[in-house]
Amino acid sequence: MKKGLYLLLAVLCFAACEKKNAPAESEFVDLGLTSGTKWKSLNESNPKDPNGFYNYEETMAQFGQNVPTKEQWQELLDQCTWTWTGKGYRATGPNKKTIDLPAEGYCDCEGLVQNVDTEGNYWASTLDGEDTSWGFSFTADDIFVGHDCAFCNRLSVRLVQ
Repeated sequence: MKKGLYLLLAVLCFAACEKKNAPAESEFVDLGLTSGTKWKSLNESNPKDPNGFYNYEETMAQFGQNVPTKEQWQELLDQCTWTWTGKGYRATGPNKKTIDLPAEGYCDCEGLVQNVDTEGNYWASTLDGEDTSWGFSFTADDIFVGHDCAFCNRLSVRLVQ
């Protein structure tokens, strides 16, 4: 009987440790924004790219309507409180719930990875020209919704619902 009890405890401990060490699951978080937009808690990661980045065409083909618009990024910027974490920003919504946006840098059109841990660059679905779109960018000193993101760049992707 004791051996059975010890075996059961060992299995339960192992399962608890495995769950504790498992990667965080991504979920959509309601930050209390006026529009009701929910933001995914983690970035998407492209298995075909060593840094997890996507170009614009890949982003739109895979995620379509769940890619934030220029207006959704602007609402997130305007309605959240932003705190630099040392490797990105924590956005705290009006309801005090949070999401973290890591400063993963970006990959330029020549294939060079730039500004890891100091800059974040995210796609927006809103077009800015024939081969450019709007995006969301930040450094420790500045956060902005910008334009002229060339489709050949590879950026981070955060989804909305």
